[in-house]
Order: sequence, then structure tokens, then C-alpha cells
Amino acid sequence: MLRKTEMETSMHLFFACSFSNQIIRTLLLIIGFNCNDSSWGSITNVAIGGIASGACIKNAYRAVVNLAIYYIWRERNRRLFNQ
Repeated sequence: MLRKTEMETSMHLFFACSFSNQIIRTLLLIIGFNCNDSSWGSITNVAIGGIASGACIKNAYRAVVNLAIYYIWRERNRRLFNQ
């Protein structure tokens, strides 16, 4: 829906779409995670405990992923309902 180039599914919108993927990867890079693989499996693996860091870093990672998903969804709805 963001670019109208693919069929919309939640997996595509948040993790396969190059636009969304770039947003998530950029935000993670800002907090120090060089994420070459931003697939759903990779992101959830890190969020659940796949990083050997303190709780503060893990919470920051989870917050950034949640924030990105929220704003991608919000922009999708803005474009869909305010055409």
C-alpha cells in the first residue's frame, strides 16, 4: 500500500517491502545494530534474546522495532484512508 507495487500482507508491509525494510534497518543502525538481515525471523530472534547485551540494549532494540512498525502502519493507513 505504501508504494502499490506488491500485494499487501503484514509480512510484506513490515519486513519484505524495501521501503519498510530500509526504515527498520536505518533505525537499528542509529542505535548501533548493523542489521544485514531484517527478515521477520532475524528481527524476532534478536528481540527475544539473540544478542549478548544488557537489558537496556535489548529494550532499545525492541522499542525501535515497535516504533518502526507503528509508524509504517500509521503511514499506510494515512495513505489508504486519506486519498
